[in-house]
Amino acid sequence: MKRMTYSRNPRRATNPLEKLSADICTINEVSADKSTMFLLVMDEFSRYKWAYLLKSKADASDHPEAGEEVQATQCDAVHADGGGEFISNDFTAFCVNQGVELNYTHPDSPDENGIVERNNGIIVSRVRSMLDAPRLPNSLWREALLHAVDTLNVCPTSALQGRSSHEVLYGSLPSLRSLRTWGCMTHVHINDSSRERKEKLATRVRTCTLLGYTSTKKGYKFLDVVSGAVVTARGENVRFHETFTIESNYVGQLVLNTFFHGDFQLSRDIPVVRIKSSMDTYIKDDRASQIEIVEETTATATGNAPAAEPAPSSPASTDMRVGTKRKRSDEQAELLRAACVDEDWVPTRSATAECEPRPPLPKRQRKPSVRLRDYVVNSVHVHEEVVVPTTYKQARASRQWKKWREAMLEELASLKAHGTWRLRGRIKRYKARLVIHGFKQLAGLEYTETYAPVIRFETIRAAIYFALQRGWAIVQYDVKTAFLYGHLDEVIFMEQPPGFQSEPDAYVCHLQRSLYGLRQAPNVWNRTLHKALERLGFSRLDSDYGLYAQKMGESGEVSMLLTVYVDDILLLGPTDLCRSVAQQLAEEFELTALGPVKYLLGAEILIDPLHKEVVYCQRQHVNDILKRFNMESCNGCTTPEATTPQQLRAPVDKSYLPYRELVGALQYLVSASRPDIAHGVRNLGKYLSNYTYEHYFMAKRVLRYLASTVDYGLVNTIRTGSRVTVTCFTDADYANDVDNRKSISGYVTMLDGNVVSYASRKQEINAQSTTEAEYVAMNEGTKDLLWMSGLCLELNWEVEGPVLYGDNRGKDEAY
Repeated sequence: MKRMTYSRNPRRATNPLEKLSADICTINEVSADKSTMFLLVMDEFSRYKWAYLLKSKADASDHPEAGEEVQATQCDAVHADGGGEFISNDFTAFCVNQGVELNYTHPDSPDENGIVERNNGIIVSRVRSMLDAPRLPNSLWREALLHAVDTLNVCPTSALQGRSSHEVLYGSLPSLRSLRTWGCMTHVHINDSSRERKEKLATRVRTCTLLGYTSTKKGYKFLDVVSGAVVTARGENVRFHETFTIESNYVGQLVLNTFFHGDFQLSRDIPVVRIKSSMDTYIKDDRASQIEIVEETTATATGNAPAAEPAPSSPASTDMRVGTKRKRSDEQAELLRAACVDEDWVPTRSATAECEPRPPLPKRQRKPSVRLRDYVVNSVHVHEEVVVPTTYKQARASRQWKKWREAMLEELASLKAHGTWRLRGRIKRYKARLVIHGFKQLAGLEYTETYAPVIRFETIRAAIYFALQRGWAIVQYDVKTAFLYGHLDEVIFMEQPPGFQSEPDAYVCHLQRSLYGLRQAPNVWNRTLHKALERLGFSRLDSDYGLYAQKMGESGEVSMLLTVYVDDILLLGPTDLCRSVAQQLAEEFELTALGPVKYLLGAEILIDPLHKEVVYCQRQHVNDILKRFNMESCNGCTTPEATTPQQLRAPVDKSYLPYRELVGALQYLVSASRPDIAHGVRNLGKYLSNYTYEHYFMAKRVLRYLASTVDYGLVNTIRTGSRVTVTCFTDADYANDVDNRKSISGYVTMLDGNVVSYASRKQEINAQSTTEAEYVAMNEGTKDLLWMSGLCLELNWEVEGPVLYGDNRGKDEAY
């Protein structure tokens, strides 16, 4: 009988911090703080990791940081092996007190705790590579491990569909600006308070090695390679040399002297070497005779070290390192030193001991090297690479930041001199709302009517055109805490808001007025506002319950209009009358005057009285959508839809494709100001419950089109007079829907040639001919045309027409 493999656990965590997995990994190497192992705690859902250093397994059960982590996260379960550190009485009692369920694996069954076991191997592999690249001693594995865990938490992983553990756990993208090469050489500024007053000529920096990040404060942790002290500093006070490090033997002896009571005599000069990179390659023995093996020259922070003789070859070795012959002259060494350290950043020189003479190395016969290889490698190592940044953050993080800033200031000065833009808009105020759990209400008992009308965008455009044609003012107001003005008919109780309890927790709130979150709150507020407007002489129009008109006498002449969209109110009328109505409304409601309308419901309304134009656009909303879906830097296109049909695949895993969110955001754009994407967005809406990658790419094409047409909008030119021409243009494409061969209707309704209403809809029947398809489209256009005419008649607006246009001769006969 052989051991069987374990099946995958079907029950996985579905929320962050729901289930933690823990395991101990032994390193068998004593670190600087005497640690020999570490405890790894991992969140199963987000894959976020916490590492705690241990001197023995007995320290695991009473480790304070780990206990605080379990207590702070309020996790539901902890999964670990059956080691004594996890089944101890103290740890079990702690978990019972915190309400945490304990799950153990079977003996000799690491597969049951596979997530944390695999990550132990990943972390140890990272630590091994991090120690090997800068050639630092193994006694610094503790600092390398903590740095590796911090780096893994902010790196994307395929297990989370390309997201990082930090993003999944905290809901925000991690900042990568503080990431640095571990073990690299640094120069840390010495604070004025740390220097004696008489040390005027003493160096102001200390040469250090980067050990990682500080855990208790913002900054980095360094090892002073002169004194052996561990110091901390903020990144602004540090110069990082990420391609160089301190020589391994020097650091190893320094660590032994500082932490393990060693008695090594350190060199006066601080030896500096280049960190290994991917340029290093390996060859087999049978090719070793054709390539020269040269010992790397060791640079120092204060000067060049004596040139080392080449090491003898070893015929018993299986692999050899291809070295590069580096005969640097004194001028080249100075160039290398200047590329690493500025004049103000001179490394310190230790005067504690004399340099011990190094034993001579055996010689071997050198063979001529390839000149081109030496030239290329020398150029790569000596000259600093200039990377062209693509964003402001990249330029800020560049070593050439001062030069890039000068270039930016020069460009901005040129743009301002030509009057390229004008600054518009600012944040008016910040809002906070107390929202009740309305989803817990019972229908028929705690609420009945919930519907509340809001004005249509088509009505807003018609009302603004009506007002501008008469030269009226258009002023915007906002009702503060609108839902609080309505009185409730039902009996509703609410718990006190958490964190703001003014009475004992046993008390609850008996609601007297409406509150945000209640299902009937919009309806209650709308009825309250409607009664107030009726007392001021306004009447609600039958064409749109969100539009009110104030009429004069028996003539029915409209003297003022008022639009309502929840708590956003527009007053359209003579300036004095608008001010009077606003004062009367302010007696009942707390109003915030926003001035002449400029931004309403996510749409910019730009009124130009000189040219008698009004423009409806959504530049800010478009930019927000592009940023939300990471399309700010996308390449634009000239059409929102492709001319050729898509080859669609079967549905796939859609959990990480924000298709529905994207289509919803685009639909709001269509209704407000963008009829040019109406057909494309309508087509995308068909696949909300059965979309594929191709559908998502189709939606992204609309975003690319919006990126190139961000300034597009509706332009209405005002024609003076008291009459208005109402027209409607209709069209249909016959059997063009690839799914069911239904036709698509489209219409545009205009006032004096200005677009006010539009739509693109799929017909409900399968048309048998182009005539039938056009006839159905004209029917849709006629309904909108009659609605618009009725609105104009309610406003006592003299109408010319209405006129309906189509482009099919056969349907003219049928119509």
